[in-house]
Amino acid sequence: MIDIISPRTTKTEVMCRMQYLRPDRESGFIFDCTEDGTPILTNECQKDSYRQCLTGKDENGIPLTFMGVERFENRYVEPAVGRCSCGGEVELSGFTNTCERCSKDYNSSGAELAPREQWGEETGESLSDILMIP
Repeated sequence: MIDIISPRTTKTEVMCRMQYLRPDRESGFIFDCTEDGTPILTNECQKDSYRQCLTGKDENGIPLTFMGVERFENRYVEPAVGRCSCGGEVELSGFTNTCERCSKDYNSSGAELAPREQWGEETGESLSDILMIP
């Protein structure tokens, strides 16, 4: 069994955006922002557009309506990382995980697998069965 140096964890990433729309509701401006509604403006074009939104009108004098701040959550799994007997790190993200330093294979729980040349011997599987080739 591989030594787990970093356990599998579920992460949540929060993203927010604010939106200003024209009366047709088909166009407008969207800005990334913090959860409290502070815009994240990374270039001059964004800053200019945001200043227009604060006036309530776009560059053509068309009214803009603030639609509020939307919050989005993205959940994802960061796989466990184990230390191989050779000292290499192995990310345990799939069914089979291979150490880049020594080519040993591990399953997603960190158990070392038999050498690939032995795969299928005990069960009578062929290479096409293992690789699910029709």
